[in-house]
Amino acid sequence: FAGLWTTALIGPYCSCFDAQINILTKTQDRYTFLQSCNIELGEIFKVSQVKVTLDKANAEDLSVKVQKAEGTKCLRCWNYSLEVELESANNLYVEGKKISLLQLTELLKQRDAEKTAVTLAGSDRVSLQDVLHTIDAVKAGGATQIALAARKTTF
Repeated sequence: FAGLWTTALIGPYCSCFDAQINILTKTQDRYTFLQSCNIELGEIFKVSQVKVTLDKANAEDLSVKVQKAEGTKCLRCWNYSLEVELESANNLYVEGKKISLLQLTELLKQRDAEKTAVTLAGSDRVSLQDVLHTIDAVKAGGATQIALAARKTTF
């Protein structure tokens, strides 16, 4: 089902995991219900991201839009998320750009972090304290889904 949406709406060479489904509703009750099962909706539709929006000006009681998912595709699960490369708490990279912990928090607030999955990817030389500081910054930004990935350092 989701695969048909993906092919028709974002391209014939895309997987359903490349999609983000945006559900728009103009009723508060429906919005509250859909928000309460937001994470499960991604599994039901087999897509990387689902965003639920309350839009009182929406023409229909409920409408769905499909677009390409935001972020970086995970090689293990194929879902998209905002990937944060972690060298230390003072050396963070998002989409190749060096940022601070405070900038990470602000970026997540701008991206509606509650609906943004974040993957922290670090080398085996990153300290546990640096990982915990970064998780605190992600949580302060409002993200509720955090994955950790280790990368083997080569010499």
